[in-house]
Amino acid sequence: MIECDITNLNEFFGTVKQNESFEQPVGFLSRTNFEVVKRYLPKNIKPILFQNKSQLLNAIDNNTILAGVTTGRLAQDLEPRYHVFSSLIVSPQAMLLTPNYDERSTPYGFRNQANNDLFDALNAAIAGMQEADTDETLLSLNNRTDLIRAYTCRQSTQLPVQNRNETSGFLRDILIDKKPLLIGGLGPFDWGTHDGNYNLDPPTGFYPKLLEEIVKQIGKLKGADGNVYGEGISFKRIHYTNESGLFKALLNGTIYATDVYLLVDGSYNGTRETCSNNTQCRTGESCDKEVCTYPTRPRYLHFRTTCTTASRDTKFITKKNNGMIVIPNNTTRETPKTRWIGYVLVFVALFGTMFLILLVLIRRKTNFRIQHTLQGGFGKFARLQEEAEPPMDGIDAFEDHIVQSPRDNNYQFNYELPESFLKAVDSARIKAGYDILPRPLHHHQSTSPSLSSSSSAHDTYKYLQTVSEIFRSTSHDDVPRISTKKIQFRRTPREKISNHFSLHILRLFIFTYMLA
Repeated sequence: MIECDITNLNEFFGTVKQNESFEQPVGFLSRTNFEVVKRYLPKNIKPILFQNKSQLLNAIDNNTILAGVTTGRLAQDLEPRYHVFSSLIVSPQAMLLTPNYDERSTPYGFRNQANNDLFDALNAAIAGMQEADTDETLLSLNNRTDLIRAYTCRQSTQLPVQNRNETSGFLRDILIDKKPLLIGGLGPFDWGTHDGNYNLDPPTGFYPKLLEEIVKQIGKLKGADGNVYGEGISFKRIHYTNESGLFKALLNGTIYATDVYLLVDGSYNGTRETCSNNTQCRTGESCDKEVCTYPTRPRYLHFRTTCTTASRDTKFITKKNNGMIVIPNNTTRETPKTRWIGYVLVFVALFGTMFLILLVLIRRKTNFRIQHTLQGGFGKFARLQEEAEPPMDGIDAFEDHIVQSPRDNNYQFNYELPESFLKAVDSARIKAGYDILPRPLHHHQSTSPSLSSSSSAHDTYKYLQTVSEIFRSTSHDDVPRISTKKIQFRRTPREKISNHFSLHILRLFIFTYMLA
């Protein structure tokens, strides 16, 4: 299938769900980035991990993956070249520490080394730094004002901490023995100029500077006795290639805490150390397929989690201006643009059909016959009859002829009555005995006067008899009306009705078009 640019989250989900039997490759910079959005993604997403952003972007450019997932300012930096849209998921960030040993809840915790005091000091330093708006200053300096805030320890007073001379564990090593604060991180990675470039020495960006400010704030803390912890506290970063190595070092005490950018909503499922049996794994973990595993649980429950230091909005990255890319899928994808094109084609076809039908009705010509008839009583009548109808026969019909349907605006018949019409009327009346008007008698020349007189008397008798019959069935008042009766014609020929029908169709067409 040919697919266009994916510009938002709905289009991404729509593309992935078109063929759920096909695995859609999506790139991630870490396993945690995938776990953060995993529960919201369709089941046919195939995660592909990349070591750095360059590999991720190359895979997007080459159409090896459908999209990439990253966090932080890096996504905005890429926006001119790619489509960048939010996953609508915000992940809090914090520092993680190893808990102390507890037989039931944390059997994997420290037995001989305590970090309770260090944990309290880090929380007090984070809250104090945020209260002073130091983090807001860093966001402005590194163009990260778009960062979504998710604070858990905002308050106006310092959180309580142990007195300096009474500290124990890792914090005492840092304050009294002047050992560096050991911080573990991933990479080193280049997450962009704004978030942090850990390949530089010293690293630059928001997150490297945020850790520096937290360490400075530790030196400003005071115990109940009022003594300041003191300035000059140092720290050291130790990087690990993956999260398994990082958590192994944290549980072993090789590092005291993780860096400030760890996502707390990620999961922990073991150190992933190689093993052949359970005795080779730490307490609580088991050997499964020659790897030490732990029942999957959120990080913030497995480790001690400090106050949130920042947060990240997970974003998707897709190729911009890619024109068309080929995705193995046999189904078609409907977009708002193609949907509108379909609507336009349907309306064009509909109105085109109506227009053709209307044109046929308007241009249709029907030949009519004017049928002359005496039906209907006294007088002369004309009836409009289609040519296809058979003509009238018998005494009521006379000399019909074909005329074209009249086209004048008044819809009137304009023609002269034929002589045959008058003769037919006269003949019909005489034969029917309806000729009630006196007529001069034509006396034939005869040699016998008596015979002529007898014939005249006989005709007069018949005439009077006929008149008597007429007046027995017709009132005297009807005689003037009969003698003055005019010729009647249909004033509404059938073509006028047809034209009215065509006019109504035209009005219906215009009304439908206005509604559309």
